[in-house]
Amino acid sequence: MTKILIVDDKPSMRKMLKTNLELEGYQIVVANSVAKAKMLLDPTVDLIISDLKMKNLTGIDFLKSIREEDYNVPFILMTAYAKVKDAINAMKLGATEFLEKPFEIDDLLYLIKKNLKLYAYERENVVLKAFTARSNEKITIVGNSSELKRTIKIVEKVAKTTSAVLLTGESGTGKEVFAKYLHYQSDRKEYPFVAINCAAIPSELMEAELFGYEKGAFTGADSQKIGLFEIAKNGTIFLDEIGELPFNMQSKLLRVIQEKEFLRVGGVKAIKTDVRLVTATNQNLEELIERKEFREDLYFRISVIPIHIPALRDRKDDIPLLVEYFIEKFSKEMNIPKLIVSDRAQEILYEFDYKGNIRQLRNIIERAVILAENNVITSDVLGIKPKIGIDSLESFLKKEEFDETTPLGKVTEKAIRYSESRHILKVLKAQHWNRTKATKILGISYKTLLTKIKDYNLNPNN
Repeated sequence: MTKILIVDDKPSMRKMLKTNLELEGYQIVVANSVAKAKMLLDPTVDLIISDLKMKNLTGIDFLKSIREEDYNVPFILMTAYAKVKDAINAMKLGATEFLEKPFEIDDLLYLIKKNLKLYAYERENVVLKAFTARSNEKITIVGNSSELKRTIKIVEKVAKTTSAVLLTGESGTGKEVFAKYLHYQSDRKEYPFVAINCAAIPSELMEAELFGYEKGAFTGADSQKIGLFEIAKNGTIFLDEIGELPFNMQSKLLRVIQEKEFLRVGGVKAIKTDVRLVTATNQNLEELIERKEFREDLYFRISVIPIHIPALRDRKDDIPLLVEYFIEKFSKEMNIPKLIVSDRAQEILYEFDYKGNIRQLRNIIERAVILAENNVITSDVLGIKPKIGIDSLESFLKKEEFDETTPLGKVTEKAIRYSESRHILKVLKAQHWNRTKATKILGISYKTLLTKIKDYNLNPNN
């Protein structure tokens, strides 16, 4: 809820503003003096409305003091004694609006909405430059396998909750993509998505990055710095490679999760936080706990809902779709005609063991698009060693676990079925599943083809 601080020494004005603004759904706190206002001021305040003329310190004094402390929320200054000089001075000090009394409440509401929107836009833009996904970013998850569909279904269901989520999976499986997808499926999608890789930040800088610091907190701290938990207010913070978080920081993160507040480095006032925490790791955190390298209590807090992102080898049906997606992507970026993939290259791409998962496949296709000639991606430009052909049949036979007691006829039958089903599928794909054309190439009847398609359980997604 948007929080507004009202500062006015007249009780009637405070009451009128509080009543009307609360009816609009705002959370209102009031102060009868600048001194009281400073006591109430904290980072949860989103906008300030202050009278100009008050006893002791004025609204201008209040404005000047908070701007010197780098507190940059919208500031609406009210006065019954409007002077051009005062207005100019107020704007120079950072007032966002100068409102003359008496005024219509609708005029004030308009200024509040306008300034809150502008402030949110400016604040988010600062975040976007360094840390976040763009608000108009299209989150694309490519695939049609049952494993992927199951994972997406879980993410979509979990997105509507506020529970902490731990994404696990091998490097390159797209954990950050799923974290973004979760964010944009949630009620927090209009607020920032802030990502940080715990392995990429030096341990001595981690606290300042997460929680910020006050001016003068240490040598070189010439101004106040807002931390990522503050930037992500009402949104989602994604801590990738959580297993790399320094042990001393784990206790501080645990406190933030439990108490929903934190201190900036060098600060003394607790700052409330309301963020959705999503973490990710490619490590076995339970093993780290056994080695006393990760706190067990933190593990339980961040893994309320664990979601495993499947490796590419566990969703091989998605490889052709991913290949097509990356070819189209890089062809557009390089402004070249869309390329086709030779049959041999398709087989190699399908059978290859992607230890780097989708990230590795992406790099392979980018290389292939650059090196391809005559608008065709051939096997020689993939830059990977083939694992099919003769090897694929050997691999298949090994999986069948034949032993020294297996009759030759059974081995031959399995090998024939394997080779036959692969060839029929290849022909069907080449003919875009036109069965009539496929029968002519294969030299079999239409009925025989239908029987084999059913027998081998072939379909366009194989």
